[in-house]
Amino acid sequence: VPTLDRVVLALEEDSDVSLLDLVAAMESKLMPVWEGRPEYGFAQLYVGIVADMARHGLDFVEQEKTRVAEAVQNEQLDSAARTQLYHKTNILKAFGSIRRLNVKALKSFAKQHKIDVSGAIEKAEIRSKIVRHLQLSFGEDRIAGVAEAVATAKAALEREAQELAAKERRKVEMARKAEERRKRIAAEREAEKSSYVKKLVRNNYKSVIQDSTKDVFVVFYAPWCPHCKGMMPFWEELATSYKDRADLVIAKCDAIAETWAKAEYSVPSFPTLLWFAKDGKMDPRAYEGSRAVLEMSQFVDSGGKMPGQDYEPEQDPDSEVVEVSRANFRRVVLDPSKTVLMEFYAPWCSYCRELEPEMEALARALKSDPEVVVARADVTVQKALGKQFGIEG
Repeated sequence: VPTLDRVVLALEEDSDVSLLDLVAAMESKLMPVWEGRPEYGFAQLYVGIVADMARHGLDFVEQEKTRVAEAVQNEQLDSAARTQLYHKTNILKAFGSIRRLNVKALKSFAKQHKIDVSGAIEKAEIRSKIVRHLQLSFGEDRIAGVAEAVATAKAALEREAQELAAKERRKVEMARKAEERRKRIAAEREAEKSSYVKKLVRNNYKSVIQDSTKDVFVVFYAPWCPHCKGMMPFWEELATSYKDRADLVIAKCDAIAETWAKAEYSVPSFPTLLWFAKDGKMDPRAYEGSRAVLEMSQFVDSGGKMPGQDYEPEQDPDSEVVEVSRANFRRVVLDPSKTVLMEFYAPWCSYCRELEPEMEALARALKSDPEVVVARADVTVQKALGKQFGIEG
């Protein structure tokens, strides 16, 4: 017991202390602190050794060390008795005389107890620093040391009680969260029984998404995402309204639990809604409209086309600048046989408006060159293209 180690250190070389008074102080002040705890049994060993020193003299410690070392060798000892002797062996070391230690041993002792003896060279100086650090000298100061040991022990027990209380609180909180999770999972499973939303997991997602006879509209979500939680009732309503469509699947995928989702598909944020058309399974289309059932229904009814984005844009007959949407982007802009100057603009942008006549003039000047195209896209309408190319403003 560290609090008692300081009280009994080098006790056998201290002729000024009243051992009986020390025993009385330990029994009356320290023992009650550890009543009912494992330390109580160890404290009894300390008190017993001090009492034996009072009866048999200060040399008792060294004699007892020899006796205990011999007793441990007795093969007939039961495990409990042997354990008790091992405990006593360790406690007897605490009584060790630092006066008998050489300089190397003193420095080792100081290092073990984190005592700064730097600058001390002589044995007496090192020993003095050790004793001062332990806040004990000899004589009656040992009795005062018992009071310090009591304070230290009480503080340690208080910390232990606080740690145990905190541990119990954490245990209760973990149990509460586990129960909440259990109930949530149970409720979700119960809801899934009557839900028309198909749940995608590792074992079924390929067969569902790659089914060429069906369009598949999927929301990739995270359980902790508030936006995902907010839209789920509308997603259920959408699925219910199309429950009789044999060629359509409304599905959901927990992209946190199903780690394959982010690797397999582009899921930059939550929720991410992707449309897998019957004839476009390898090129899913992102839905970027509102989460309102009406607008999502319009998207579904149009075959996964966003208003203004997935339709051929209307071309101005008086302009040589080609209007681009997501529907004709590949054909116009990604044509490998042509060089394309592409403008992304917003109608409200003053710089864009200033640039418009210059773009028109350039398009007219290049009209006769079949390998050059001047094009533009209104990113307030063509949001997917703007997002794809990181257009901000």
